Amino acid sequence: MKLIIAVALAVVFSDASAVLPDSGWYFNPAESGRGFNIEIQDNTLFMAGFLYDAAGKPIWVFSGGPMSSDRTYSGAAFQTANGQALGGSYHAQTNVPFGNANITFPTTTTANITVNGFNFTVTRELFGFDFTSTTQPLLGELSFVIGTPSFPVYFGERITFTSTQTINGSTYAIGNRTGDTGASNMALAQYAPSLNQWTVLLDSSSSYWAFFTFTFEGLNLMEGNDYTYLKGTSPAGSLGVIGNRIKSAQAAAGLNAPGVTKASIHSSATEIDSYMAQKVAAQTASQLAPAYAETLHVMESVLQNLRQ
Repeated sequence: MKLIIAVALAVVFSDASAVLPDSGWYFNPAESGRGFNIEIQDNTLFMAGFLYDAAGKPIWVFSGGPMSSDRTYSGAAFQTANGQALGGSYHAQTNVPFGNANITFPTTTTANITVNGFNFTVTRELFGFDFTSTTQPLLGELSFVIGTPSFPVYFGERITFTSTQTINGSTYAIGNRTGDTGASNMALAQYAPSLNQWTVLLDSSSSYWAFFTFTFEGLNLMEGNDYTYLKGTSPAGSLGVIGNRIKSAQAAAGLNAPGVTKASIHSSATEIDSYMAQKVAAQTASQLAPAYAETLHVMESVLQNLRQ
């Protein structure tokens, strides 16, 4: 089986203490033509390797069972033989012991795999996302859960990005709070190389901005911080945020593509302002670093001009 060549992954991953490995296709971009499919459900892992033997004949090797930790797996490996032909009556394959399989995930999308003493260093294959772009991975609908373990109530936000625009030499993803299409509640986002972070600025209400900074932990999971603050001031605190992509770019654009169906419930401007004030009150006091403040002020200016 010939694997698709992946685009280089330019995502910056944080040094989190836990790893949530992505399911998907894994391979070495420099050694296209062999690879592994890894599927994880709860703490159970299944791996199928599409490989070749010494004579160049394709073989299928698999292993599966409970993981040893959040990032490791070890179990017996098997090679299949005498399996079902493309046509004809079904008959089960023979599973031939093939040593052991060991997998370690250093990050969410990289893996070190050992099968029967042979070692492979692989990365999750990319064919639908271009993380060398400052905007493409942001397109679609993003859902954020905002809060800290010490605060018993969590806040939420849904933002949809459907287009890009180059402004003053920088390219931004342009969108709105989900369900709003006018000048109010607009949002823009991009990858900021100087911060090694992805950034989103939402015109959250008549009185407040919401500024998100995060890294992608995998293709659809984000972790970072939310800084909500009064317009005309600077952020004075933040809350932790976990985000997920809940609609593909095509679904967000109204096409027949993967995405959720539940719509957002709209609130009045007064209710949204009150909600933002509660979020600010829950924040942990923190001062925004100068590099972040500089990026934020540029985004504020761009967003204000877009609204006019």
